Amino acid sequence: MKPRLRKRNALYLGAKDQDIVKYIEPLLDRYDFSSIVRELMRDGIKYRQGVTEQVIAPPAPSPPNREIVQQPKEGVVYEQPKANDDDLLSKLEDI
Repeated sequence: MKPRLRKRNALYLGAKDQDIVKYIEPLLDRYDFSSIVRELMRDGIKYRQGVTEQVIAPPAPSPPNREIVQQPKEGVVYEQPKANDDDLLSKLEDI
């Protein structure tokens, strides 16, 4: 049986592909370009399959809206800054 030959296509990254270039450049020190692109394509395929499955499945019910109040951490004291009269007068004079 003859081994199957693969057709090689060139991949050109232009000016509007800068987000891809920024992602790939640091990886080129450790990995081959073709292996990086292959993994990105596989991740894209997995993502698209997940998106189509999510479209088919009914959306999960959303939890009821609750007001979230953030409690201050222990030992933290909140103080409101106080301005003295001299500071206020000097700021008013600068206007």
